[in-house]
Amino acid sequence: MSIKGGAKISDLVRIVSSVNRGDISGNIGLVIDESLDKSTGRRVLLIRWSYKKTEQNKSDVVEFWIYEEELEIVSQGEAP
Repeated sequence: MSIKGGAKISDLVRIVSSVNRGDISGNIGLVIDESLDKSTGRRVLLIRWSYKKTEQNKSDVVEFWIYEEELEIVSQGEAP
């Protein structure tokens, strides 16, 4: 499924809104899914971030649904 406009699946994005998301704010994430918030009519993207935890030098992954206008495209992924 591809909704017209903005970031697409496999694009790299960064949060640019004033919303503070803690450790992931400003970090680059990967778009892994897209949908439409029917209650507001706004496009939302599922973004995955990976970050290194300080304990035992392991990585962790978080995913959030974020409105498209809160993100900027850092790098476009390859077309399917």
